Amino acid sequence: MSGSLSSYLAKTITASCPEGWDHSTEYELLSRDLAKRLGYMPKADLVLEAPTGQKIVVEFEISRADPVANQAKVLLAYDCGALKRDDVFLSLLSPHLQRGRRNLAALFTRHMRGTGLPAFGVSLLPDLDGPTVAALNHLPEAALKA
Repeated sequence: MSGSLSSYLAKTITASCPEGWDHSTEYELLSRDLAKRLGYMPKADLVLEAPTGQKIVVEFEISRADPVANQAKVLLAYDCGALKRDDVFLSLLSPHLQRGRRNLAALFTRHMRGTGLPAFGVSLLPDLDGPTVAALNHLPEAALKA
């Protein structure tokens, strides 16, 4: 999770979790054995876990160069069984992403949903323009609280 905006949003969301819910940032999506075999350990920005064990995997797409990297790593976690079919994927897409990249991420998420996965793409900070989001992302986290 890079940038202070992602960290700030994750802390704000976790502070509002219902009683009994657990949360983790930089959550390792695969078992260490599988990650070692693949040579790749994908991490989710934020995972919220209900008392029932159901997970909500949250990815903040603030300024990523590859807009479907998060969808691909979550799809891998579903395919290898690290995420259950009722775990939810939530991709939050900021206006700082170039329009075509934002559209590509939204289409990939829609494709995931079409295969039966509970995957959703939501506009992050839709009332702000891209340069404003970029500026917020580079502020110190303490300045975001003001």
